[in-house]
Amino acid sequence: MKAVNAVVISAMKEEMAPFIKLLDGYQVTEIKSPFATAYHVNKGRSNLILMVTKIGMTACASALGWALSKYDPRAVISIGSAGGLAADSRVNQVIVGSEYLNSGADGTVFGYERGQVPGQPAKFYSDTQLLDAARTIGAEKYGPFSDLTIRIGQMLSSDAFVTDANVGDTRQAFPQALSTDMETHAAAQVCAALNIPFVSIRAISDLCGKPDDQSVSFHAELDVVAHSAARIALEVLYRATVLDIVRSAHGPTQHFNKTTLKSALYLMLARRHRLEPVDFSRVPERVVNDLSTHLHYLPQASFERVLGEVTAGYLLAKEDANAALTAKDYDTQRTKIVAELTEMPPTQFVWPPTSQTIIKRFNGYWNDALNAIGLTPRRGRARGGLKYNDKDYLFAVRSYIVDAQHAGAQPSFNGYTKWLKDTGKSGQLPSGAAIRQRFGSWKEALAAAGLRPD
Repeated sequence: MKAVNAVVISAMKEEMAPFIKLLDGYQVTEIKSPFATAYHVNKGRSNLILMVTKIGMTACASALGWALSKYDPRAVISIGSAGGLAADSRVNQVIVGSEYLNSGADGTVFGYERGQVPGQPAKFYSDTQLLDAARTIGAEKYGPFSDLTIRIGQMLSSDAFVTDANVGDTRQAFPQALSTDMETHAAAQVCAALNIPFVSIRAISDLCGKPDDQSVSFHAELDVVAHSAARIALEVLYRATVLDIVRSAHGPTQHFNKTTLKSALYLMLARRHRLEPVDFSRVPERVVNDLSTHLHYLPQASFERVLGEVTAGYLLAKEDANAALTAKDYDTQRTKIVAELTEMPPTQFVWPPTSQTIIKRFNGYWNDALNAIGLTPRRGRARGGLKYNDKDYLFAVRSYIVDAQHAGAQPSFNGYTKWLKDTGKSGQLPSGAAIRQRFGSWKEALAAAGLRPD
């Protein structure tokens, strides 16, 4: 199978058109499929498969199943429109699914939960990394997405429309549901079976049942809501690093250069050693200019503080080559910084980058990154660059598989993440994201460990 960054699906061509339009500079080529209108879209190292599956659960499952038999994506995203089910729904709200149920399934007479297809889990869930990226966007009060309301929660799907006649029963049976559509649950079920990260992002086009406030609009044009969903879906792909490029705040694609990568290391070094900002007047102009490209949205005082911390880290590295900075230290401090920046007007990518990006850009070794800023790496592993070697990755995956099989569970990416947390092995063994990056996909990791998914 050919590896791609993501498979993006919609039920109608009108829902896919805005997403394609947003892919500025990408080459779009139609590909043949017996189930859907499909496109291969690529730019640089980023490759996407886009599919218009047609309406309905069966059409969606068939088209997606065909795609996943030929392509191995890092993620699947469902986009388009939906009906607003929550009483306080409003048109053009963007709903990001956290869990998915089939509202047409009712096996309660046999002991199943309402919304659970017999023989299947009661719910299917979104990938945590994709969901976290959506939460970050939704938490931002300013910037390019401040015109949209993003809600995260339960999504329903079935082959029946929710109308005035049955909206009351649906709301009573599923009081947490925010939206309803005719494809999402099918896509979630297919992805869960194949251990592929999934999320559905849809904007409300119609309200299920007229609102009490008659001044509230209960219908929006499809192209308007499809564009809203497409904007958020593309941003989730960027922020979850599913795509292999980083976008600037003004639209063009750009990579972090070595100046900004080294500045990130200096910043984390300063934070790691609790250094106060120092006079940055001697900072080279190119550093100021490059960082301002990434942090243009910050108030001047906040930007100057970042420069002061970068300078403090630079001086420490110059004075003490043995100053400690592990990849774990880096990511711990980065998490705190990103949390601080969510309260400010956002950029469309996150600087500082993750430690994984740092490692990739410095020849695949953490120690090479430390050497680049004048630090002497700690002694330890051969070359000492990567925190884990090949045997560590395989040991982690195989250990998880054994425990999962003993528990009667199907090994999955989300299951591995939960296993790390439950067993207290987080930080001792590679993260799920690191494993997926190491092997190219979760399925390849399982195969390398000797388990081939059915």
